[in-house]
Amino acid sequence: MRNSVPSIPPPVLYSWRFAAALPLSLALACEGGSGAYDVERLPRLTAAEEQRVGSKDDPDVGFSSVAGLDIDRDGNLYVGEGEDAEIRVYSPGGVLVRRIGREGEGPGEFRWSPRFGVVNDTVWAFDHGLRRITLFSRAGVVLSTGQVTPVRIPTPTCYGYVLPESMLPDGRFTSRLGSIQCSRDDPPPGVQPGDSMPVPRVLFDATGAVVDTIGWDASPDPRMVAPPGASRERFQFIQVGARRLLVPDPPTDAPVWIPVPDGTIMIDAPVATDPARGTFSITRVGIGRDTLYRREYVYRPVAYTAEELDAIALAGSRGFGPTGEAQAGGEAAPPADAAAARALRAAMKFPQFRPWIWYVQRDDDGRLWILRDDADETQEAWLLFDAAGLPLGHLEIAGRPTFRWSRGDTLWAVQLDDVDVPWLVRYRLRGLPGGR
Repeated sequence: MRNSVPSIPPPVLYSWRFAAALPLSLALACEGGSGAYDVERLPRLTAAEEQRVGSKDDPDVGFSSVAGLDIDRDGNLYVGEGEDAEIRVYSPGGVLVRRIGREGEGPGEFRWSPRFGVVNDTVWAFDHGLRRITLFSRAGVVLSTGQVTPVRIPTPTCYGYVLPESMLPDGRFTSRLGSIQCSRDDPPPGVQPGDSMPVPRVLFDATGAVVDTIGWDASPDPRMVAPPGASRERFQFIQVGARRLLVPDPPTDAPVWIPVPDGTIMIDAPVATDPARGTFSITRVGIGRDTLYRREYVYRPVAYTAEELDAIALAGSRGFGPTGEAQAGGEAAPPADAAAARALRAAMKFPQFRPWIWYVQRDDDGRLWILRDDADETQEAWLLFDAAGLPLGHLEIAGRPTFRWSRGDTLWAVQLDDVDVPWLVRYRLRGLPGGR
């Protein structure tokens, strides 16, 4: 059925923690025979830099930012250039050979830098701003365009929209809840925080129409819609003199959800309360919401220092939060204010320990890369897990590169140089199981 969601049995209510577990058999160190892997005792991986792509002097070859990366069967690199809203194609040796798309709203153009990838001889792109799928040949010729008809999902405050996620080999597109938007023209959603909010997993075709429903998620991503009982006061303001300042919020510890074609991977890392032991889990749930596996891990928590919390408060006193975002519509931030920083620091409600997980990425082999949030400021610390959620090792890379693509023993990441120019860097991984 096109342009609608076929009827299937109604989904169950929220289920935010999964208790089922499969036997763990990997011969790695576990904590006291508990079955929970100790990530501090995982094998150490290394990464050797092999290639850099970009330019410090030529903006037509170098990058303002790298908005995505995929690699075709011949080793050509397809790189999303963030500022110019185009896909740049580089040879395996790093030579720029062509550009695909450009900023605009005509055929083959993008309003924003698109989500994209390469499947066989087709380059697909989804422009969230235009809500449009465009297919190109690898030579950059426009093959088709399709206007996406999103599936609208009511939430307690606004509406969520199920949008294309990635292209399958058969030319159809998987989906995810891609955005939540509010409009004064929308009718009331009629949903309360404790209500069931099922999210369909649909398949789109290249014209942008829904062609099938393959299952349901029982609820929205908890980082997009807070689950029942998890809500807390947000956007707390205090008055300091004539200024109204936003009190910095601690990073969320809501579970991370990663949609995959046959289900969802969930990483749950609640804030630690024991200085000797923190825990997190990786659970994979099938499209029918059956638990395929659940792995548990332990780690040593790292406490916030007084200096870190003071620095967060000081940033807030300038009008910026911990992420560096302005508090109010683009206005220049005032200078740091010691009195305001003290007031913010007193109002902040941060936990004792830092969140353990900062970022999660699934690579081309289906492996999970989890970026730790407790590394020092000179490096990034990653944990690598195979497609079954079993740990492969721990990797530290100096310079704080940003993950972009990985397969086998190859890792591509974005590295800033000494003047903050981004470079796309290829690393060779050593120490992987199996001798890779």
